[in-house]
Amino acid sequence: MDEGCVLSRRFLPDRQGDRDMAQRILGLDIGQSSIKGVLIDNKLKSFEVLDFHKEPILAPDSDDPEVHKAALHHSIHNIMEKLGPADQVISCMPGGMGAFANLDFPFSDNNKINQTIGFQLDDMSPFDVEDLHFDYQFIEREKASSRLLVGSVPKEEFSEYVEDLCVSGVDPRILMMDGLPYYHLFKSVKEPPEEGIWGVLDIGHIYSTITIFQKYEEATDAEKMRTESVRSMSRGVQQLAGPLAAALNIPVEQVPQVLKEQLDLRQAAEPNASQVTQVVSRALTPLLTEVRRTIASLQRKFSAPFKTLYVTGGGAQLNGIIEFLKHRLHLDVQRLDLDHIETAEEVVWPVEQQDEYLKALALALRGTYNSRFSQINLRKGEFSFKGDLQFLKERLGSIFVGVLILLFLFLTSVATKFYVLSVENQRLQVKAEESCRKILGQSISDPNRCVLIMLDEIQKVSGTGKKAIIPKVSSYDVFLEVYDRVAKLIKRKNVKVEIGTMRIDAGRFDIEGETTSYGAVDQIQKRLSTYRCFKKMKKGRVQRVSGKQGKVEFRLWAQISC
Repeated sequence: MDEGCVLSRRFLPDRQGDRDMAQRILGLDIGQSSIKGVLIDNKLKSFEVLDFHKEPILAPDSDDPEVHKAALHHSIHNIMEKLGPADQVISCMPGGMGAFANLDFPFSDNNKINQTIGFQLDDMSPFDVEDLHFDYQFIEREKASSRLLVGSVPKEEFSEYVEDLCVSGVDPRILMMDGLPYYHLFKSVKEPPEEGIWGVLDIGHIYSTITIFQKYEEATDAEKMRTESVRSMSRGVQQLAGPLAAALNIPVEQVPQVLKEQLDLRQAAEPNASQVTQVVSRALTPLLTEVRRTIASLQRKFSAPFKTLYVTGGGAQLNGIIEFLKHRLHLDVQRLDLDHIETAEEVVWPVEQQDEYLKALALALRGTYNSRFSQINLRKGEFSFKGDLQFLKERLGSIFVGVLILLFLFLTSVATKFYVLSVENQRLQVKAEESCRKILGQSISDPNRCVLIMLDEIQKVSGTGKKAIIPKVSSYDVFLEVYDRVAKLIKRKNVKVEIGTMRIDAGRFDIEGETTSYGAVDQIQKRLSTYRCFKKMKKGRVQRVSGKQGKVEFRLWAQISC
């Protein structure tokens, strides 16, 4: 993006009171089926909701991207017209676009992190780091170490998304990653648990997101409440429509009405539960599995109990969903609701339907966040907010005088400290080279290269990165893959297979067994060859078993490349 958005003046605030700070903040939650917006008035120590609106996207499920894009432009234009001008717009990436990663570094200096973070992402992402646009925020920051939450998105997709927003008349000052906005609800409105781990499950139309938070007792170099991880899952309310329509033999268009009238997930465990409840319960199982895995991994990592799971989004309005999740997850599950919101006199906050607007409200509250601890904002670098540049142009004279004064003070300071700093730099360079020689056994003058070599060695031992010593796939994983493929062959082809011996060693897989025919052996070999970790699958001895009519014994082996 070389040029900033050229927006209609009706979408921009009246600059008559330009001396005052921006007050009107619009949070835009752009989903697959609708767009939700909340407009707030940011005061000194509080805020009030001025207006809110939900605009449907008329072609939410269209397979034609151009049709969906045109519908999106129309909906954004409408919601901007209805909510009026705003001093700043804040939005987030749609669910499923982009990814998160947790990275650890043996240092906390921003310059060193910026120099090395690309190498870490290159090992973890399927994209080249040059093709990624990313930002990060600190989870933990000590003097000699740091832990980061990194959000990344393919640069080409991000550029197209920002261009689409611009064409629609929106130029967000801040673009967050999906899942991050809920931090600001707990920061500004909702009282979080006193300590421990908790999370927010946003059940959307196509994607669902689980965001994990933790509150630390003591914190000096980061906020006490921190976002530990975010995971996006391709599971949403839309995935309920297909199974339900097939089970009831009804058009998909009738599913929302059936869910509203017949669904009661509180009875999911009851033998007399309705067919609708049973079908929806089964359809939600993959989502529950992903949520359970995410929570379990965090509990193992921090050795701490999980306090509460707050549920929001369109899926939170499914009848009985809270009780259903409590029963299936064995956790304290609550609906994410707000007891009281300050609103303008003519505005009534939709308490019963507030699940649809909480993310948009959280996005607007991001504009009130004032802290020395930075948070992920993808409007940076070549995609930085262009409106800020226009603001600077209008005040260029005052800024120029201020810059001259600062430059004079800076040069004076540099002149007095230059000699001392150069001597100190030499001393540190010698010390760093000596430390590197003691640790690696070789003399390396460049400290950054020394750190990268040490990180590479650590990754080899820990089983991460491209040169990992520990294999990425365990013997148990290989066993499950073989079992799954043989089981499907038995079920679909009506082939009988008896596994006698299975050996899984480092780099080699060997299986012996009996089946019904020579053709069945070929089918087994073909089925196992589809596993990505098996290379050079070969067939050994194949012969009929003496004394057993209709039995053929076989042996197969392959290299394990993962």
